[in-house]
Amino acid sequence: MPVGLRPEIGPATQHGFELIYPLVATELLFHVTVRERYCEVNIFVNYRDKNWDMLLSIEVEEVRKGAYFTCSWCCLEGDKKYFSSRCQLYADHLWEPFFAWVQENISPDKKVSIFAINSCGSSWAEVGTLNQVVEYVTARKFVHSFPIIQSPYGDTA
Repeated sequence: MPVGLRPEIGPATQHGFELIYPLVATELLFHVTVRERYCEVNIFVNYRDKNWDMLLSIEVEEVRKGAYFTCSWCCLEGDKKYFSSRCQLYADHLWEPFFAWVQENISPDKKVSIFAINSCGSSWAEVGTLNQVVEYVTARKFVHSFPIIQSPYGDTA
């Protein structure tokens, strides 16, 4: 993973912390919430002091079953996986999907596009290539677009 795509631990609160990717657009906020037996990872899109959408939201709520760990959400959905350690559970449910998303979406050819429907106050964001962004501008309620990777010199990559 390139140096700019290695996360640093950012500001922390009582129940979480931010992950900072030095070369990633500041409009993206990577936040990890940690509570007893619960953790979630969210990627927010913020623009002009407003949260427009979450690009990713994954969570785990651990349950101890004897010598094993499982996720209460998976148990509800009938997808019971058991892990011999808490670390394995969190890797499977949070970190592997999170880093897969980062690997797929954080690249120089990707942009985030923001959309809104003013009549109902709905907004959303999507990750796409430059060609997709051109389609978005003409076909939807386009508001703004920005490159995911930023130049270390302050301009866009």
